[in-house]
Amino acid sequence: MSVAQFEAYVVRALNAAIAKRDLASARLALQQGLEKVPGSRVLRDWAFLLNPAWQDTVQAKNVRLRPPNASDADYVFGCFTDQAFMRLYNPARLATPPSREQIAKALANASFSLVNSRSTDWIIEKRATIPGSSQPIFEPVGLANLTNIVAGHRRAEYLMGILSPEDRGAGIAITTSLLIFDLVFNRLGCHKLSVVVMKDNRLSQDTCLSLGFVEEGVRRSHVLHPLDGNWIDCCDSAMLESDFRGNSRLARLSRRLLGRDVTG
Repeated sequence: MSVAQFEAYVVRALNAAIAKRDLASARLALQQGLEKVPGSRVLRDWAFLLNPAWQDTVQAKNVRLRPPNASDADYVFGCFTDQAFMRLYNPARLATPPSREQIAKALANASFSLVNSRSTDWIIEKRATIPGSSQPIFEPVGLANLTNIVAGHRRAEYLMGILSPEDRGAGIAITTSLLIFDLVFNRLGCHKLSVVVMKDNRLSQDTCLSLGFVEEGVRRSHVLHPLDGNWIDCCDSAMLESDFRGNSRLARLSRRLLGRDVTG
């Protein structure tokens, strides 16, 4: 059996296991395949997609990102039906927000979202305290998403939104971004992380640039606003792994907010 034939055999086994919703068997087949052909680009791309870290919970002292589950359906539905939030987070979904039932079904299958749709999500939570208790709790404040994930080029697109305006200036967005940067560059091995921001959302674009994203261009009339019918320009920005490694501001911020330098 040639290398190409063996790769095709392993990929068939991977697809069969995923069709059965059996990620453990898929990862075992991948591991066995890589033991035989460790240099296979095809199988290494699959290893990128099947890395369990895509669905990990990541946490700083005051902010936690956790994968959503079916019990989060009401919260996610509330986000998707909040027009002010969606105008900034994902305006393309404004006209046709998913129903609560559709969200609940999607969340029940969230562990397969990456291999099925090249997208994965987290609930952003902030640390809070219960009056009279010394035990902290975490309460949801927004959504984070990595989408348009391309294994062959090790890149992804980053979306993040904080629901309440009161929480947007509390350092939650910066801490969330640092946790995402740590995940994608240090644990997942991404080469490039992109953001697409509506041109009139100057605050978000300035925040991205201040964190080290580099503006790469403007997509003119890129999105048709589904409610008012106006065309919206979008700014394309991106951070390469080399940008991340050499960013002294991210090093200082991560030491302060995460307790460690994630750029090293």
